Amino acid sequence: LQLNIEPCDSIEDCYSKMDETKFDGLATNLTKATWLVNQHRSGSMQIRTFESNGWGLCGAVTNDKALLATVISKAAINSTEELTSIESLNIEADNDIITVAQRLPMNMLIFLFVLILMVVASVIILVAYISHIRMRRIKDIQLIDSQKKLLNAYRYDLLTGLMNRDTLMLQMSELLDKEERFSVIILDLDNFREINESYSYDYGNRVLKDLASRLKKFCSFNEENRFTARYSGAEFVLVLRGKDVKQTLQIAKNIAGISKKPTIVKGIFKIPGFEDEGEKVWFHTTVGVCYSDGVSNFEEIVRNAGIALADAKKDDEKSLCIYERELKNKLSRLNEIKLALADALENDGFYMMYQPQIELDGMRLSGFEALIRMKRGDISPGQFIPIAESQGYIKQIGRKSTELVIRQIAKWKSEGKKLYPVSINYSSNQLADTGYVDYILKLCSDYNVDISLLEIEITEGLLFKHDNQTSKFFEDLQQANIKLLLDDFGTGYSSLRYLTYIPVDYVKLDKSIVDACLNKPKSKDDTMSNAFIGDIIRLTHDIGKKIIVEGVEEEWQVKLLKEFNCDKIQGYYFSTPLLPS
Repeated sequence: LQLNIEPCDSIEDCYSKMDETKFDGLATNLTKATWLVNQHRSGSMQIRTFESNGWGLCGAVTNDKALLATVISKAAINSTEELTSIESLNIEADNDIITVAQRLPMNMLIFLFVLILMVVASVIILVAYISHIRMRRIKDIQLIDSQKKLLNAYRYDLLTGLMNRDTLMLQMSELLDKEERFSVIILDLDNFREINESYSYDYGNRVLKDLASRLKKFCSFNEENRFTARYSGAEFVLVLRGKDVKQTLQIAKNIAGISKKPTIVKGIFKIPGFEDEGEKVWFHTTVGVCYSDGVSNFEEIVRNAGIALADAKKDDEKSLCIYERELKNKLSRLNEIKLALADALENDGFYMMYQPQIELDGMRLSGFEALIRMKRGDISPGQFIPIAESQGYIKQIGRKSTELVIRQIAKWKSEGKKLYPVSINYSSNQLADTGYVDYILKLCSDYNVDISLLEIEITEGLLFKHDNQTSKFFEDLQQANIKLLLDDFGTGYSSLRYLTYIPVDYVKLDKSIVDACLNKPKSKDDTMSNAFIGDIIRLTHDIGKKIIVEGVEEEWQVKLLKEFNCDKIQGYYFSTPLLPS
């Protein structure tokens, strides 16, 4: 180690002397000197320090850069020591990280720097990957959960938790594929609409949930062979595997009686200061049952159960019906008649027949009852009239029959025929046609027909609808001078009391009363066996009305009715219904 210190007059003098010495490295401070020395690999180690007024410059070359770097570094740290006393410090080479790094060549430092960067980048990538995997796992769990919820929503009814319609069909298809026999019970909440309207849809839903929980109990005893589903709004289906008809029938009866216990719904009526004990909501159910036959598909089986359900709904006393093929035939016929009605209204498919009415005093023709018929001869009025009333066709049919009658009277008039009053049947379901009387008046005016030639026949059902609409209809008939006949008297809740305030001109006694109460006398002195018919005729006359007896088919009936002072008769004894010609 050669350490020389030379004084200088100025910093410029230091620089000048160092230039003369031709050092391999030149630094203006110890840190820079350390760095410069560490870059040399050969040469004798010489240090010359030039000081002037606190400024110091040094230059050095070395073969043992570790020692030199240590000496310079320690000298820089040990600031209390004079640089001239460095030899006496006897400092050995240091191997700390910074010093070691300083000893390395630049390319090695770059390599280490790149390596460190790569390690840091790898760590960052690894952390990012782990984070990605974790997030991916969380998303997968969320996706699986969403898929489960979606599948659950697809397979099950969200309100009741029961299978939905599609899942039910899938289960039944599997049973059919295995050629298993099973029974289908379909249940409908009949008054569900009234519950919704009386309380609210929320409370209606609570009733549905309660009903579903009751149905679940029927399946909980034997879940492998029973399952239930919500089929539609207020309809539920229960499927029972096996051929045990008696067991199915017993379960169906139990289900039909499921509504004997009400649902307790809280929150309907809230009174401050009082505990809400809940409101009892009563509901009524109807049940239809169908057994699989090994031939029908699941849609047909459920549809057949629905046919049985619809049949059960027709009878208020009936809450359960088992499907039979006859029911399907009836429904098929019903649909056929519906289509035929619609077609007849569109394509002039009706015509009128006229049954004479005979005045007993003199046995003279006094009028006709107009009877509508379909040109399609296999459908009778007894079949299509009830369907027309239930399906809303009766208004159109009522107007059509009225037009045909008025047009026929006009034709008879143009042909010079003697004209008689014609009565037209009027259904209570036509009350919604508030312009019907005006329609009659307009037709009579268009065809130049006297309004007195028209009469309207009503049934007892209209008398029970004694409301403002009915009263208005009767007033319109009176103002138009159209006579009113009460048809089918005796078939319903017959009461002469109605006749005291209803503007009826004639009472028509139904054929069923004639068949039941008008008997052929056993002898000439037998006057008691037919007293009931005589009393009805007498009482009718007493309240100022006239009477027509329908269904007269025998001569002895005509003689008896004459004795009872009956006004008119109508029946096959005189004539069947006739074509206009």
